[in-house]
Amino acid sequence: MQHLLCELARIDALIRREVMRWQSVGQNPNDDFRGLRITDDDAVALSARPFGVSWGQIARLDSKIEDGFTRSLAEAERKIVAASDAARLAGDMPRLERLEATFGLDRFDLDVLLIALAPALDNRYERLYGYLQDDITRRRPSVNLALDLLCGPDADRLRRLPRFADDAPLFAHRLLERIPDSANAKPSPLNYILLPDESIIAWLLGDYRSHPALRAQARLLPPVATATDRLLAMSAWPDIERAAAQPGHWPLLVFHGVNEAGQEAAARQLAAAIHRPLLHVNLPGAINSESSPLIVLNIALRDARLTGAIPFFTGWDSCLADGAPPPTLLAALCAHPDLAIVAGRAGWQARGLARDRQILWIEFAIPDYPHRAELWKHFLGDAPSTDSAVAALASQFYLTAEQIRDSVASAKDRAAQHGSALGPDDLFYAARAHSNPAFNSPWTSLFPTKPTASKFGRLSSRPTCRARPM
Repeated sequence: MQHLLCELARIDALIRREVMRWQSVGQNPNDDFRGLRITDDDAVALSARPFGVSWGQIARLDSKIEDGFTRSLAEAERKIVAASDAARLAGDMPRLERLEATFGLDRFDLDVLLIALAPALDNRYERLYGYLQDDITRRRPSVNLALDLLCGPDADRLRRLPRFADDAPLFAHRLLERIPDSANAKPSPLNYILLPDESIIAWLLGDYRSHPALRAQARLLPPVATATDRLLAMSAWPDIERAAAQPGHWPLLVFHGVNEAGQEAAARQLAAAIHRPLLHVNLPGAINSESSPLIVLNIALRDARLTGAIPFFTGWDSCLADGAPPPTLLAALCAHPDLAIVAGRAGWQARGLARDRQILWIEFAIPDYPHRAELWKHFLGDAPSTDSAVAALASQFYLTAEQIRDSVASAKDRAAQHGSALGPDDLFYAARAHSNPAFNSPWTSLFPTKPTASKFGRLSSRPTCRARPM
């Protein structure tokens, strides 16, 4: 935070110098109609102004005043370096510097970002920007204002224009957004307004807040795994562990299969194993008419780089077309310079893209018998009178880890409904309900009269059914 404040102090010095230059050439900051009218004298002055030069750049301040600003900028630079050194000694890296290193920003890019960021932190910048843009209604900085504050005249301004292109780092990574001036539907490139991403502002201030495109579908999880996670991910863990042993040469991990609880547990266990947070993004919930799959994916990958997290995309099936993801999505994943995981039910083919990055396929199928037995024991815990049923439940019902977990919960609900201790009949009824959706149809009683169970739970009576309402 101290480093950010020192950087903003440097921007303050640039703004104060520009304001004084404007005033020295007769621009009146107290004129309530600035930007709302153009007098004859204004038109003559504008026509005489050289190409690519602002009012401030044609001014010549008194040498003592100019020297004062030179000293102020040098002092700001000294404090920036000191704050950076202090942060590093404390074992951290200033977040602006992390942005610079992660996304390939240069000093000019950082200054543009700070100019755009300032009004979000202090309202006084809005009035200053209105004054320096000769329009009291323009309270956010434009491309032109950034050039006025940071560049010399003529060729220097022109050389900097490519840093505002769509593929330039600030905009390719959505750190800043260029939006048209509301008063002009098709403004010149110089008049586009620069707005910082709100999630970037929050992150610079020490918090993570997901981008509006991700809405509530992104969660940043700490690198913690439980005993349940380790059990759920047991069958897939050897393959994942081998992938985790190759930092710097990460493959793209593709989890597929019906065992979705196992996929999520494996992602949490991997994050805990390499001490990295997990950014869990639910793709079907985030994708809509305004946020395409590519937008959601790119923003999530950016946020993963900001936070040092492993991006984990669930519901990947929603992105498939004709058995494969679009090449643009696959290209974005392959270009991500770190570990990434996509998870879904379907297997798919990677096609339409020349790539060097390997894909590691890890299947999460229905657990085998020994694994199912362990899952039943784990979720039952110390429940009495159920040990003898575990072997039969594991052998008769081919359930996923999630279904086993839910079956135990439903069995406990059923026992409580009847006011009795949990027994084998409750477990077999619940297992049958979760393995066969038709058995638990909307018009079937949730808790019918308890059927009696023969050895290892073969039900001796059918569940009581209610007539479906017409």
